[in-house]
Amino acid sequence: MRMMSVTVMMGSTAMSRAAGGRSAVRLLSDAAGFGRAAALVLLAAIIVLILLKIIWGREPENRTQVEYYPPEGIDPLDAAYIIDGYVDRNDTLALFFYLSSRGYMTITEYLDEEGKRQYSFEALDFPVAESQGVQSFFRALFDMPESSRAVPSGDDAKVCLSDVRLRMKKNQQKLQRSVRKSYRGKRSFFSKSSRGAEFAGTCVFLISLILLGAVKELGRTSTYTRSLFSNGVASQWQIAFAVALEILLPVIMVLSIPSLAALYRRGQTKRSSGKILGTAILAALYVGAAIWYMDIICFGPNGFGNGTVTTLLLVLLCIAPFIIGSMRSRSQWNSTVNSRFGKFREFVENADEETLRMLMAEDPEYFFAVLPYAYLFGITKRWARNFQDIDVSYPKWFKSDIRYKSGQVFDVVTMSSMIRNLENAYFQE
Repeated sequence: MRMMSVTVMMGSTAMSRAAGGRSAVRLLSDAAGFGRAAALVLLAAIIVLILLKIIWGREPENRTQVEYYPPEGIDPLDAAYIIDGYVDRNDTLALFFYLSSRGYMTITEYLDEEGKRQYSFEALDFPVAESQGVQSFFRALFDMPESSRAVPSGDDAKVCLSDVRLRMKKNQQKLQRSVRKSYRGKRSFFSKSSRGAEFAGTCVFLISLILLGAVKELGRTSTYTRSLFSNGVASQWQIAFAVALEILLPVIMVLSIPSLAALYRRGQTKRSSGKILGTAILAALYVGAAIWYMDIICFGPNGFGNGTVTTLLLVLLCIAPFIIGSMRSRSQWNSTVNSRFGKFREFVENADEETLRMLMAEDPEYFFAVLPYAYLFGITKRWARNFQDIDVSYPKWFKSDIRYKSGQVFDVVTMSSMIRNLENAYFQE
């Protein structure tokens, strides 16, 4: 009877210790007040991020009317950067039409020995009055020295499309830098205040997650610290590994947000499988790190086991990439010019015949003056169709014997086919 009593007491004591261990492991932070501290950290981070976005991360408001011409002094290369902050090979193709329509070069279309359409370009005059970006493009196109303004002569003034492809690939990064240098200060893409808000938001997000891990560690007990890999007591290296993850995972999340945001912003105007793939990879990296971090903090051994902490952490991890990623807002100058380009694009896409006839009467070259921007917007065919019943003179800068004439009237719809052919040849690998 005495033995039975001792056995019962020992079993009761063991169960009590086990229950106490489980309580200490999962709910100790609440008992010690650390759960409330963790909840306050998360709540403060969420509030600060929202305030930063509302106060400094909003886009400026603009009221613009219909635009018949692009903003003054903005060439297609500048327009590409103003619209989405990038200059790529798609944008540079618009400069062929821009430079040609302004008398700096000519485009010749011909059939090679295999009957395929080919293109060559001939330099006429250096674009002294144009931007540094356009001048850099012209030098790269005709293989001119860095600071030279002397246009090549004879055969050196002519270049075939295959050589152009190689030169543009070689000089693409240099061209991007040349354009970017022109947009600093008040003309910068993003406002200074929004860049500061993005940095502050990133710091708040990172510090709050690391601080949350520190609060969790303060709630740890040496007696009932469970292993990450078993139900036994954790060794010192396992504890060190857990602490390292509580720092490393937030850093991974923070590092993935700017690239994810940049890809997203660019995807709004220019989509490609590569950009979509890049966005998906970065999103998966963020989600994976977030899930692992949340498992360690809330559900894993020695986690908080607190519904409030879990909910607030989930909210923070979900909203942070969207708030921080969209924190950068355009500068006032960039926003105004971009808004004008938006109205200009609306007109180019939906122009009525009466207005176009009026504009053509004022400027017979209006169709070709707008053509580079229509290509930049990706609506070249739509722009050409608007002129189906309007006479457009054959351009002096374009030479071809391949069905691009209809009496004395230039067939603009057929020319959109030429542009597509030139585009396919330009991007051919």
